[in-house]
Amino acid sequence: MGVEEARTTFSAAHFIYIPLCVLAGVILGWLLGSRSTRAEVLQLRQLLDQEERQQATQRMRDSY
Repeated sequence: MGVEEARTTFSAAHFIYIPLCVLAGVILGWLLGSRSTRAEVLQLRQLLDQEERQQATQRMRDSY
C-alpha cells in the first residue's frame, strides 16, 4: 500500500467511529442546551413573579 492509497483508504472503524462521535456530540449538545434553557425559563419565571408582586403592591398603594 502506497502513501496515496493510505490517505484515501478508510477502514470499517471510520464508519462506526465518526457516526458515534456525531451522535455523542448531538446528545451532549441536547443535554447542555436543555439544561441551559431550563435555567433561563426559571429565571424568567422568577422575574415575572417579582414584577407581578411589585405591580400588586403598587395597586394596593394606589387604592388607599
